[in-house]
Amino acid sequence: MTSPATAILLAATLIGVVSAATRPPDPPECVPEPNQNLQILHRDKFTVLMNGFSESRIPLLQSLAATYSLSPIVSSVLVLWGNPATSPRVLHRLAHNLTLSSSSSAPISLLLQPSTMLDI
Repeated sequence: MTSPATAILLAATLIGVVSAATRPPDPPECVPEPNQNLQILHRDKFTVLMNGFSESRIPLLQSLAATYSLSPIVSSVLVLWGNPATSPRVLHRLAHNLTLSSSSSAPISLLLQPSTMLDI
């Protein structure tokens, strides 16, 4: 007779195998191109993805992005800005400050989201 913990573990494993086998193929933008230059990929480093929305938290966002950029295990930092109501002047200043705070080995990029929805 199996314990409840073993039964739960077996069920979770089975669900994981079934969901992996039935998941749809990756969208084209997620599939690497056959001629992609693999030398520029850093398989031993991470890309940090940060979300930003509130203008009052921009100083904290800049500080965290700069700190991540200095880490030797980070290859790049991407900041997704999800507040389309932010003025172009603020966005320009944010992009400029992020560029100034990025290290040479891990650039910081600001990417603007067209809406406040997180599931697009």
